[in-house]
Amino acid sequence: MLFFYLSIIDNDTDRNKFLNIYNNYLDWMLKIAFHFLENQADAEDAVQDVFLDMAMYSMRNIPDSPNEIKAYLFICIRNRKAKILQEKGKYV
Repeated sequence: MLFFYLSIIDNDTDRNKFLNIYNNYLDWMLKIAFHFLENQADAEDAVQDVFLDMAMYSMRNIPDSPNEIKAYLFICIRNRKAKILQEKGKYV
């Protein structure tokens, strides 16, 4: 999947930023998503959706400091969790 994400991003600066986030935060994101969703498949889907959205739309919106990146990713996962649960009829 990583190659696919990188192929979507149109410049080297954003590709490097994405790669850094992917390598440094993937495991943490999976843990947070699993905590929210309590299902490994849903957690993986949530994280993949966040990475896809980042690659397609929002690389320029991602902050540079590690604390701000974590906060940004946390919010993205939390929002995706709500969508997943709503799609399953478990969240109103």
